[in-house]
Amino acid sequence: MKKALTSTLFTSFFLLAVAGNAEEETYQDEISNVLEKNVIVDSRPLSPESKKLMEQKRQEESEECENPSDEETLELTGTTIPIKWNNLIALTANELHSTAANYTPYLYHWIENIPQENIVEIEDGSEWIFDKNDAHVLRNWRASDTIVISPKGNWLWSSNYAYVMTNKDLSSSINVNLMLGPIAFGPRSTWIIGLDDNLGQVYVLNGQGDRTVWEVSHTDLYLFKEWQHDDTLIIGENDGWLWWFSAYNCIIINVNSNHFVRARQISSSASKRMGDRA
Repeated sequence: MKKALTSTLFTSFFLLAVAGNAEEETYQDEISNVLEKNVIVDSRPLSPESKKLMEQKRQEESEECENPSDEETLELTGTTIPIKWNNLIALTANELHSTAANYTPYLYHWIENIPQENIVEIEDGSEWIFDKNDAHVLRNWRASDTIVISPKGNWLWSSNYAYVMTNKDLSSSINVNLMLGPIAFGPRSTWIIGLDDNLGQVYVLNGQGDRTVWEVSHTDLYLFKEWQHDDTLIIGENDGWLWWFSAYNCIIINVNSNHFVRARQISSSASKRMGDRA
């Protein structure tokens, strides 16, 4: 009797263990399936030399911007502010008649979901992590709110967060890091279809079929030379490093190498889309 009871208990525990392992394996498979659909951030890191040079050059740029010479100020004021003024007028006019979903590639993004208390997912499937201390800012954020992503200023280089996510509808912002890349070749994702190292130009396609050409700032060409065909990109706004003193009003985040360059759009086949954000 005891032997039969012992055998029954052993069999029960064995079956429970097998069931538990099966559930865990199923859960791990589900995670793997999700990750396979999204681009992994920093899957092809910058070379140590380029990363060190990037940190050094951008720190130097920040220091120079804080104390420009009179000649530099005059030159910048005469050449780049008119460009910026025209860009600002164009953006303002666009905002009066359009939403974030009407433009490609997306300088403006929108919130798709807030899956956890310190994670924001945007329309391309990418997920951004932020400090839980900023959770109170998110209380009023809602799905479909229009946002922009910009670099965090160099004077805060020691910060643990590389970017700022600003809610344009509510005029509030949080510091963020890119945690999970967009869906690979997804309907709202953007990726490289061509590179011209000589001209410093990147040819871009998104899931809506729109093509654009971007010129990378000469100061960031050493980073651009490590880019590859099919790298996934996220477009943001260059409001760091004295935005008004730069002709390159956007940033392009390379998800695969986890860094950004400053750039400007020089041509586009994109057209306004008046559809919804589905």
